[in-house]
Amino acid sequence: MKVAVQQEDLQLLARTLQEQFLVEVPSGEVFRIKCAVNKDELMILIQHPVGVTADTQQIFALLEEILQSLPNYREQRVQCFIRVSGDKLPYAKHSLAVKPGSWGDSGPPLGIGGEGEQRRICTSLSPVPLPIGFIKLGT
Repeated sequence: MKVAVQQEDLQLLARTLQEQFLVEVPSGEVFRIKCAVNKDELMILIQHPVGVTADTQQIFALLEEILQSLPNYREQRVQCFIRVSGDKLPYAKHSLAVKPGSWGDSGPPLGIGGEGEQRRICTSLSPVPLPIGFIKLGT
């Protein structure tokens, strides 16, 4: 039962992210988003067709804003990957862990970091291996 509920939550998160991409990202309709959990870490895979130029900084910033606004994912460790559809390896990776500080239960407003908020952000633009179970999601 827990696995089924978790899968529903991940599908809902992927749909939420997809809807935000349609609104916020130029050519947002070409991006496909999938979510998974691996070792208690949320993983988000964003794919796009060959020939589409992705502004990785904008994409990662948007993901961070959305996740901060969702109470269930605010304190979650997150690995974000961007790859071209059909490729096995992503060309960009973003690691994020946001822990709300003085914002209370509601968390910071979108796009605003508060005093006491701790962040660990790492962005890589070279091909990085995906966990084996996650590769299957994109195929």
